Amino acid sequence: MTSMDIRDYAAQEAANQPEKQIQAAIVEVLRFKGYAVYEFAKPGGHVALRGAVPVGWPDLLVGRNEQCCGMEVKRPGKTATVAQQEQAQALQVSFGIPVHVVHSVDEALEAARHML
Repeated sequence: MTSMDIRDYAAQEAANQPEKQIQAAIVEVLRFKGYAVYEFAKPGGHVALRGAVPVGWPDLLVGRNEQCCGMEVKRPGKTATVAQQEQAQALQVSFGIPVHVVHSVDEALEAARHML
């Protein structure tokens, strides 16, 4: 197997991971790196917060050094819904909180980098 084959295989495996596994890995690594992470709802568990947060609210709020950002966790190749895009824009405009769509731990770390 060549290195390209290995990368393709790894990308295919990542694409098949459920969103809840991607989010769990992101939360674990960010917390290990010293970020405060609040999960508004576990993937598949948004029913518990129905009415508590607006439709489209980001999955995670990540903070460090008096700064924060929202993160919407998606499987590779997936994009934010219209409601999620609208909430991201509202959080940015009203509160200055950027919201990033992330598909992996690496993307989440890159999105959080501005808080160092």
